[in-house]
Amino acid sequence: MIKIENIGLYDPTCKLYPKEQRGKVKYYVTYYLPNGKRMQRPVHSDYAKAEKMVNEKKIQLIQGYFDVKDQKKARWFLFKYAE
Repeated sequence: MIKIENIGLYDPTCKLYPKEQRGKVKYYVTYYLPNGKRMQRPVHSDYAKAEKMVNEKKIQLIQGYFDVKDQKKARWFLFKYAE
């Protein structure tokens, strides 16, 4: 995980939504990166745990922490601000 200090006017919004696959419900999170690319990830099959994980992800994004998958999706943008 890398931390970006000054991203500008980035305001992350994380949304939780259910998706049914093979008769089972799994919860996904969707959010936008600072460069405008949308990320969608599976979170958990339990709603309470999924909601907790989504809130943790939102806090990470607000603080400027981006994990490996986020870095791959927004590589040039994040490294421009990391310098």
